[in-house]
Amino acid sequence: MSFKRGIVEPMIWPSASAKLLDLYTGFAGEFVGAWWYLKGDGTMQVGSAVTLAPQGSPSAAKITYNSKKIQAQQLNGTNQAFVSPDTITPAGDFSVAAIVQMTTSATNPILVARDSHEAASRAVNFGVTSTMATRAEFYKLGGNSVSQSAGSVFVNGTTYLMVMTYQAVGDGTSVCTEYVAGAQVKQDATMVFPLQAAALTGWWVGAREFSGFQSWLQGYIGAAFMTEKVLSPATIAAMAAVTP
Repeated sequence: MSFKRGIVEPMIWPSASAKLLDLYTGFAGEFVGAWWYLKGDGTMQVGSAVTLAPQGSPSAAKITYNSKKIQAQQLNGTNQAFVSPDTITPAGDFSVAAIVQMTTSATNPILVARDSHEAASRAVNFGVTSTMATRAEFYKLGGNSVSQSAGSVFVNGTTYLMVMTYQAVGDGTSVCTEYVAGAQVKQDATMVFPLQAAALTGWWVGAREFSGFQSWLQGYIGAAFMTEKVLSPATIAAMAAVTP
């Protein structure tokens, strides 16, 4: 309350502001090679090797992550995403990650590197690719699927850090490891190598295309990145605990 000339006036409190969740500054040494980092305000981190441009006008929003409000980009599940120009799939080790909140139990592509058909046996497809109500086949790499029961992993309206790491060992022996909220949930050591070596149609955040069929993320992206190294479990856990 405040007082003015004997009149009691109510105190007007500002609404909670949303800040950018910064997973770069404290972990700059983890970003190597042709890395890129898409921020929650829809802009790229300085130094990113590629630029992911908005498609279909995603809208600014705020979501809750680790009990804090953070800036995010809202995607409508219809025609909105972030897309880079043609690029090359990493030739060796890499990690991809996204701060994501899904708002529907459906196909939700998170982060995809694809060739002209995306179904190529050595393309990268990272996201929830089947109905969450039954199972979450949420990571695909080089034609190999790594599935996890949906109920214990994803809840609509909850924000998660999702990470996939890829360790290039050999064809059929490379290792894909998946993390949700800083904890490992699955690992597969039968992945292909090398991945698609030809020029792709780019990195997509929030969309994928499969032989002409397109699907789109309905929800929010608070950050997304790719780095050409295998992030350690300790680094991933530390990233998951970051607040703005």
